[in-house]
Amino acid sequence: MSDREESVSGFPPKLRVKCLAFPWQEAMAFGFGYLKLSSKEFWSLTPKELYAAMRYLAPLPSTYPSKESLHHLMSLFPDHSELHHE
Repeated sequence: MSDREESVSGFPPKLRVKCLAFPWQEAMAFGFGYLKLSSKEFWSLTPKELYAAMRYLAPLPSTYPSKESLHHLMSLFPDHSELHHE
């Protein structure tokens, strides 16, 4: 199990799953270092609020490439059939 994985206890063994632990080190580095939050401000945030602040600074793409754009990219960067093993 990696540093970020934790076993979810309290469930029967066959229902237990591995999940990623919350990235506290990165969250605190962002909150304290980048946003310059005080301890009180940081710990008052919910994870969703912190995530929203992070997404504002590094937004996810809101649109997908069009079909035409995708076909154009595929023509520029074709797959090489000799690399595929079926």
